[in-house]
Amino acid sequence: MPQSKKLVLVSDSHGQNHNLWRILEKEKPYDMVVHCGDYEYSESAMQTKTGCEYHIVAGNNDYGLSLPSRAIVRFGSHKALVVHGHRHSLYAGLQNLCYAAKEAEADYVFFGHLHRPVQETYEGITFLNPGSVTYPRQEGRQATYMTLTYGNGPEVSVTLHTI
Repeated sequence: MPQSKKLVLVSDSHGQNHNLWRILEKEKPYDMVVHCGDYEYSESAMQTKTGCEYHIVAGNNDYGLSLPSRAIVRFGSHKALVVHGHRHSLYAGLQNLCYAAKEAEADYVFFGHLHRPVQETYEGITFLNPGSVTYPRQEGRQATYMTLTYGNGPEVSVTLHTI
């Protein structure tokens, strides 16, 4: 993949950012960081730690932070809708997120809230949940995050990492 770039996708750090800071140090260099909510920490800290383009959306525990409830992120030739997911009935499936993605004309959705990784394609839209960097809920309970490597074309390589 010529001229590849890297996006680091994280979620649900809940103010316990030791693992988050380790990830950001380990994955350097990267071009963008996306946090899918329940950050519960100072936005300026993320700016200082990353030194690159970053996006954080509000989760159900981000009280007192002035974060948007959603973001649109462009990476390569793709467009992602970023939400936490707590307002999209995730436990009933991806349908509500699918409607939101179609409305936003996005071909990717980055979301959190479940505290477990998800990588699915549904109705032509790729849904990615990196899991939680702090409080994982999937079997084995390992903290996880994702990296996406991409260029200007349609190819995207998604890797799930454990901490």
